[in-house]
Amino acid sequence: MNADKTIAVTGGSGFLGKEICFLLKDKGYRVKSLSRKKCEKLEKRGIKSISCDILDRKDLSDALKGADAVIHTAAKAGIWGREEDFYRTNFDGTKNLIEVCQENAIDHLVYTSSPSVCFNGEDIKGANESIPYASRKLCPYAHSKQLAEAFVLERAKQSSLKATALRPHLIWGPGDPHFLPRLKDKSLSGKLVQVGRGDNFVDIIYVKNAAEAHICALEKLFQNNILRGQAYFLGQEEAVNLWDFLNKLLKASSLPSITKKLPFSLAYAAGVLNEKIFKALKIYDREPRITPFLALQLGKSHYFDHQKARSDFDFKPSITTTDGLNLLSKSLKSAI
Repeated sequence: MNADKTIAVTGGSGFLGKEICFLLKDKGYRVKSLSRKKCEKLEKRGIKSISCDILDRKDLSDALKGADAVIHTAAKAGIWGREEDFYRTNFDGTKNLIEVCQENAIDHLVYTSSPSVCFNGEDIKGANESIPYASRKLCPYAHSKQLAEAFVLERAKQSSLKATALRPHLIWGPGDPHFLPRLKDKSLSGKLVQVGRGDNFVDIIYVKNAAEAHICALEKLFQNNILRGQAYFLGQEEAVNLWDFLNKLLKASSLPSITKKLPFSLAYAAGVLNEKIFKALKIYDREPRITPFLALQLGKSHYFDHQKARSDFDFKPSITTTDGLNLLSKSLKSAI
């Protein structure tokens, strides 16, 4: 019975975390959210919201009391910032969480990773989970997530921890506080530019599909050990042309399509220069317009094979990309 289990969701007040909390509640689980600040929206749905710092062992141990499993979505994301901040939250915080879980006999954990842990700056077209970790350190976010994922999976193989890592790619949908607002801001300021030829394809995943995948994986972990120590790419049924998809998001927001273009080589060179200047001047309170990592993400293909998630925990997106865009458009219009 789901009501017999309490699931703790780190980063439960975030975009993905909140959706996971809502779905867990709908499925009858007892749910508690751990995040830096309490979340009123969660509490209104009967979900316990706890203010917690994952770098504070006692704080974390107290918050996790009574939990049967953890879904760990909390992370510092972004293309720019102080390196130590990314490593403290994404690696040290994850290591701390795993150790506290094991001290409290919490043996089941789903870790939200990122496909960027495997991105070396070259096109990735349909690779499966046998692709190795990136050997290039392209940005502290990707590298810190890589270290954290490797720690989680290695601990799962060497101890009683039953853990798996999911790699959702470009999460989008209603309520997105990061990606879509940034896209709209750049559009309104006239700074949106197509990088490269515009023929690169990427994976995307609608937020509710990503949340459902986390719950499917957790429930399979409860049943058997097939997911233990394994990583999985997540996406919609098929990859999309990045620029076509961005234009569809802009259309849903009643904004004009992207018309300006910039060769990839110039975008990458500008990113290298920006990064050097911002690092030299120690500017961390705002982002460069472009970095080498962002240029590579915008100019290269990066999509994956999802057969392993289908076969190991029966994950298939329930909401199509077309339906997701319609839902997004409706939510944006109702917010006006």
